[in-house]
Amino acid sequence: MNQAIAVICISLLLFSCSKDKEKNDDPSGFTVSQGTAVGTIRITFTKDPDVTGVTVERQEVNGPWVNITSMPGSFDDIHNYPNGMPPGKIFFYRLKNDYPDDAPYTTVKSGFAYDIKPVDELNISSSANMNSLSWNDGNQTSFLNESTIFFDVMRSVDSTDGFKKIAQVGEDRAYVDDLTNNPSLQGIPLYYRIDVHYKFYTLSPFNTGNFFYTEVLEGKVAGSM
Repeated sequence: MNQAIAVICISLLLFSCSKDKEKNDDPSGFTVSQGTAVGTIRITFTKDPDVTGVTVERQEVNGPWVNITSMPGSFDDIHNYPNGMPPGKIFFYRLKNDYPDDAPYTTVKSGFAYDIKPVDELNISSSANMNSLSWNDGNQTSFLNESTIFFDVMRSVDSTDGFKKIAQVGEDRAYVDDLTNNPSLQGIPLYYRIDVHYKFYTLSPFNTGNFFYTEVLEGKVAGSM
């Protein structure tokens, strides 16, 4: 009888240790976005249902590890709120279950936010009282976080100053400036600048809904006759 009780106790102990080990396993599905989210780095993982939360730590190159949050699941790291993550800058991340204190860390993974590119190619073709503008594509068309892009077309008679917005253009990245009803601008040098506007959203690290940010970059100036 005592032997049977001993076997049962050992079995319960092994089962308990097995459950504890399961609870201490690394959070699964741990990924870090690499230039595929605007204004943020998206941290993705699945929390063990038996674990209260997961500690997320961030490290800059040659810097210390910093505890940035304890989360129940995936979120976007905006770091220097309210302006979002520095584009293109590499950060390192690691996770561990909140309990117990000696729970192991995941492997370290690196990530960076999308590097928004200004317009660096502006083409202008002129015909009678008309300038047709086109500019380069962006360096990425889809993002993990909901994002939109549009362009302000700016015009001036000075190559360095006095630019005023004349139109807003979407993803087609082209615009025709028709001067038919603007005789004062016909036959003189005109200069154009294309400003890039991004709107992007993030998963709130505090579960209070989506934050909203905008980014504006001035583009290349080109002239026409």
